[in-house]
Amino acid sequence: MDDMDQALVVVVLEELQQAYMDLEYWKEALDIEEWKCRNVLEEGTEEYADSIHAQGKFHLRQYNFSKSKELYNQALEYFSKNDDHDHDDAQYNYNPNHHQRGHVLISLAGWYYFQDQLDVAMDHLQQAEPLLDSNPTLLVKCLDNQGLVYRLWGDYHSALDKYQQALQVVDNNDDNDNNDNDIQQALMLHVGDMYLALEEPERALEVFQELVKSSSSSSSSSSSDKGIQGVVWHNIATIHVDQGEYDLAVDEFHTALELKQETGGENHPEVAKTLNSLGILHAGALHQYPKARECFQRALMIARINAEDPSTDSDVIHILQNISHIDQQLNK
Repeated sequence: MDDMDQALVVVVLEELQQAYMDLEYWKEALDIEEWKCRNVLEEGTEEYADSIHAQGKFHLRQYNFSKSKELYNQALEYFSKNDDHDHDDAQYNYNPNHHQRGHVLISLAGWYYFQDQLDVAMDHLQQAEPLLDSNPTLLVKCLDNQGLVYRLWGDYHSALDKYQQALQVVDNNDDNDNNDNDIQQALMLHVGDMYLALEEPERALEVFQELVKSSSSSSSSSSSDKGIQGVVWHNIATIHVDQGEYDLAVDEFHTALELKQETGGENHPEVAKTLNSLGILHAGALHQYPKARECFQRALMIARINAEDPSTDSDVIHILQNISHIDQQLNK
């Protein structure tokens, strides 16, 4: 096979690999990556190390933790060695091994996250952060993941700080595309959530309302945009419930329902979440028990559809308790 034929085969295989990845056929995607590594790439090159890193990701997707970590460490060893070697180079600040090493450190952080070793995961993310100044996409991912870890630790101030730093990177990136818009919206949602966790509902409401406004003014509204809008409207409604603006909250819950049903379908768990919240509002502050029961019944059906075992599922049990409470009120 001459070079031109091989290049054509690689292009076709990479397109096939992307299709497998879109379908989450990780074994098949891994097989292609391993073939490229054996037959196309030269050992000891950056491309070879990138392929080893990619194979580690595919193994992690298949829960082969030992193999994925082995491959991550191989890739990290290569990029660290070459990064250190270039310290005296005049072009060191432009060394691509910086962000490649940072990328592998992020992957290793994900490995430790799956092992519930959050301290080690955070250590790897903090090592990666200063290496990623030249790659905004990876820097945002690193900061976002740090926010997640702080969030799991209950350190909401630090989580908020990391999410805001990530937002700043997105805002300063001149090469923004639709994917960056999705990331920006997700980060704004995280920021709003952190304000709620810090018991600052007014600031959370400002963020959520800004998010709704920016999504509505966007020239192209994708399915992911509408999905986020559904979550945001639910959060806005929840804040207004706490502020005693019940009629407004009812309208906002219905807006959230429409958006969630449009993007995820009638039986998506997010739809059940909003139906349950709407039922609680009707049953509690508004004392509209028949409407509450209707909401709970719809939420129950969805919860049962999505439950592995409806007899033990916590969502199913919780909704049944709500229905039982409503029935007691109706039978008084």
